[in-house]
Amino acid sequence: MQVLRARLLVGAEPKLTKYSGRGPLGAFLRIAASNVLSNLRPVVANVTDDDDLAAVPDASDLESKLARRDQQQQFRQVFREAVQSLTARERSLLRMSLLDGLSIDELAPMYGAHRASVARWVSAAKERLSAITRSKLSVALQLPEDDVERLLTSVQNGFELSLSRALRESGNSAPKIG
Repeated sequence: MQVLRARLLVGAEPKLTKYSGRGPLGAFLRIAASNVLSNLRPVVANVTDDDDLAAVPDASDLESKLARRDQQQQFRQVFREAVQSLTARERSLLRMSLLDGLSIDELAPMYGAHRASVARWVSAAKERLSAITRSKLSVALQLPEDDVERLLTSVQNGFELSLSRALRESGNSAPKIG
């Protein structure tokens, strides 16, 4: 909590000044807290001489961790590419609905469309992002579809953070609404 408070309130440019007021403050704070948690590194405990042998990881465990880390890096790269392959409108809709927390009722007037149309657009953007990610990941990892599904299930916890980062990185060029 202290790190979050410091990042939000202290420094040359406090993060709270970036809150635009377009979405709920709670959503902004949740994203800020998630970013703080993802940036914190786990503390390595001091190992005594008696514990040196016990602290050596099992070779299969080490290989498993390295393989997971490699797959996570590939997933991040593939996911960024998938986000970039979306249209500007799709990225904008996902950014505003998922990151800014805007509802369909709030998005519809921005696009001058009926709320049902905007709901279909958001749903289609999510489905397209999912399909592109699965396809690119299957090729990148050279895995069959069911193995890709298992992998995606295992990384689903970090999905919102990945989406947040990917949409923020692609947000440099704001699309025209309408």
